[in-house]
This record gives sequence, structure tokens and C-alpha cells, in this order.
Amino acid sequence: MASIMQSIADSPAPILESLRLLHQSRMASYVLLPDLFAGHSPRLRQLELLQIQIPWSAPILRSLQHLKIKFPWSEPTPGNIPIPECYSQFFMALKEMADLRTLYLAYCLPSQSGQVEAELSTNLPFLETLSLYSEDAGGCVGVLKHITFPQSCRVLVGCDDFSPGHVGEMRDLVKAHTGTNTDRPPPLTIFISITDDDEPVYIINVWRTAHSPSPVDICPEPDFSLRVSRPNTDELIMTRIAALLRNLWIESISALVVGAGGISWGPFEWIDVFQPYTGLESVRAHKYAALSFCDALRMPISKVEIDQSEDDNTEENLLTKKTLFLDKLKFVELRTVDFSSAYDDEEDDVFHEELKTWLIERKEAAGMLPTFAIRDCSISPDKVKELEEMTEIDWDLVEHMQDIE
Repeated sequence: MASIMQSIADSPAPILESLRLLHQSRMASYVLLPDLFAGHSPRLRQLELLQIQIPWSAPILRSLQHLKIKFPWSEPTPGNIPIPECYSQFFMALKEMADLRTLYLAYCLPSQSGQVEAELSTNLPFLETLSLYSEDAGGCVGVLKHITFPQSCRVLVGCDDFSPGHVGEMRDLVKAHTGTNTDRPPPLTIFISITDDDEPVYIINVWRTAHSPSPVDICPEPDFSLRVSRPNTDELIMTRIAALLRNLWIESISALVVGAGGISWGPFEWIDVFQPYTGLESVRAHKYAALSFCDALRMPISKVEIDQSEDDNTEENLLTKKTLFLDKLKFVELRTVDFSSAYDDEEDDVFHEELKTWLIERKEAAGMLPTFAIRDCSISPDKVKELEEMTEIDWDLVEHMQDIE
């Protein structure tokens, strides 16, 4: 690649509009000279560099509309540029790209050193999508704090670690981007999941518009997305994510989707994290998360606030309107659930029988039940009829999950 680049590096590129360069060696990245194309590529609007470094002061970065720079791991500062100078050059380069539509930077963000000067703050008025990845959430937060862009811009933040020190800053960024200019925040939809692959990632997506009563037609691209890899224990990561969730506009979250990935919350975790979400009206859950959510619906919130080992029949544990979990709930969608499977290994009853008991308990306390949608589940028509005697059921007529595979 070096010989090829050397042959064209000194030549101007007056008609070049799009350029994609890939360096495939994992031993080291390739470093482009700052005066590539003799500093003359006036029509270049789209640039993609994969495992290739370039100084932020390079003229080729000016006037771009689409920029993607990606590394598979954390890279050192391009060249031998001191960190403070590199940080300054990064924001100065963005100022020269005020026409950007898409910006994707993975493991190439400059490290902040000391206080950022006010003149480095950058406005990208036409930005449509912004994707930032770094080892620690602080790298992304440090950049986001100094860039302004339209609220219509879709933001993705990815990191390998989400430390407690960044919970507050990330919360403020999510609030600022998903909010409005009015005092009352908009209704929001939140999606939570874990990717089901060899290197799982926790995902939190936020949409500025709530999808109620059913979150079926959620736009595939969220307004704000946080993705956290799992170098630490599941419990530690979930504790930090729960802290972030508790600090969002909990009163305005009206729809929640828990994906089909490895979310293994029990009913107590459901109540502990989401009880403050007083405006929540619609919930979609998959697999085990759907089972444990239904279990949580029949539990009084006071039972979680005290010792979980106390007897269910104590006065503090009675289910009443005041102790209902999610008392404004109107719609529940269950997906990929086998209604004939056992919910609890210590109990003989199948989930369907457990669900009927739980719904009876909740209806006695609440007076009414939410509508239940049953999607892509294993359930017989007879079981559906039994549930219809208790509440409104929206069934997709699928009797066996393998029928949809």
C-alpha cells in the first residue's frame, strides 16, 4: 500500500469526490502524510479511512460531508503530535467541516488534556448521524460536550467500559439531546437489550417519540443509542446502566422494550429499576424477561423495599392500588414465550397457569388489567381463550414458535 500511496500522494486530485482506504495489517496502522494530494482535493466530500491515521490538520479533511475513521482497537495519537495540540487540531478540523452530514469516529478520538478552550466548541448544523466509539465513555463524553448539532441528528455512543464517573455526564447528554425547548420533556421510548453473540454488547436506545399503546412500529434508528461492551461482570455493568436509567426523565418514559438478548432480570430487578417510571404505559418483553415481568406485575412494590425474605402474607406485602407496580400500565406485549414451559424450577406449574394466578391477583387490586399482545409464542387457542376471560388479548394466531422461523 505504501508504494501505491506514494505514487499518488504528490499529485493533486481536482475531481476526486469520494475516497475509501483500508489497511489490513493488525500489527500497525498506516499513517497518511498531511499533504496528501498536494493538499488539493477541492471536490472531495466523502472520506473513509479504516486502520489508517491522518493528522487532524490535514487539508484533505476540509469541506467533507461524510467522514468515517475506524480502528479495531485503541490507537495512539496520529504521528508524534503532542496530545494537547492534537486535541486542539481535532476541533479546528471539525470547524472546517461545518457541512458534515455523517460523522463516524471509532477508537481515534483525541485525548483531552486540561481545560478545553471555549473557542474549540464546534457547531455542525447539518449533521444527521454521529457515531463515536472509545475504550472508555469519557472519550466520547469529552467530544460530545463540545459539539452542537441539530436535535434531529441520531447519536450513537459506544464504549468498552462505562465507569460510574460518567453516569451523570451521559445522563445530561441524553436529556439534552432527547429534550425540547419546553419545560415539559417529551414522551420517550427506551429499548434495552444484550446482543447474542461471542462478544455481547449492552444496548440502550432512546426515541424522542413514545410508541403507545403498542411499541410495535418503532423506527429502527433511535435518537440516542448507548452501547457498552462487557469487559466487567454482568452484574456490575447492569448496576451502572440501571443508575443511568434511574436518572433519565423517568416521569416521561411511556414505552419500554426489552430485547430478546441475554436480559435475565428477576421480578425484583424489574421493580427496583422501573418502579420510579410513573408514566410507563407500554412494555414489550421477550423470553425470560417477559416471564419475570409478568411475575413482577402481581408483586407489591413495598415487598421490594423491605427484606425480600419476609412472608408474603404480612400487611406490608398486600397488593393494593397504592402498591401496584406500574399502575398506569395499559399494554403488555409478550414475545417468544413458551406458555407451556416452567417459569420457576422450584414450582411445578407452567407459565400459563402462573400467569392466570398473577393476573387474578393484580385485577383484584387494580380493578382492571392492561391489554396483552401475544406475538411469536407457543400457545394453544384454548389457553388464549382462558386469558381472554380475564382481559383483552391481541393474538397473532401463531401456536408454535418454530412456525415463524
